[in-house]
Amino acid sequence: IALACEDGSLRTFDVTATMTADDGDAVAPQYVRGYSKHDGRALCVAWSPDDTQLISGGDDGSVRVWDVATAASTLQMAVEDPLGGHSGAGGSGTLVWSVTMLNDAGRTVVTGDSLGGTAFWDGCFGTLIRRFAAHRADVLSVVASSDGTEVYASGIDNCVTQFVFVAGDDAGDASDSDSDSGGDGQ
Repeated sequence: IALACEDGSLRTFDVTATMTADDGDAVAPQYVRGYSKHDGRALCVAWSPDDTQLISGGDDGSVRVWDVATAASTLQMAVEDPLGGHSGAGGSGTLVWSVTMLNDAGRTVVTGDSLGGTAFWDGCFGTLIRRFAAHRADVLSVVASSDGTEVYASGIDNCVTQFVFVAGDDAGDASDSDSDSGGDGQ
């Protein structure tokens, strides 16, 4: 498992030993390694579909891609702040609450932020493909279908947004539709 920590670091643990204890006693997860720190708190972390990379987001507005074998940060992206600049050390403090990577050989990273945005990033070069402001408040969760053709985002505004990849379009031309999960009549 991978953990995003208050001190800004990421840590991975092996939990397979907890399931295979010979004497039946519970075994604590085994520490594997630590990763460098975000400039602020690390708020979220996710594994790539092939388990070779970690993706993390922090309260410094950064999104990072990590190589699991070396624990090195291979890519860093910055979420834009409301004034058109970038977050990060000394920035607006836009929070990256959620991250995932699509099952497309690591080419697309998806983030949810404290400004209500769901962003699609090029996972090889770190460039923003497209950002959707589909929520009125923080996006706390993003999840992708196993084939990477659908992404769902939800937040504190009681809405779930579905993004569907449309075949034949560029990666940045996703369509989106909202569905109400109750309460606010959107």
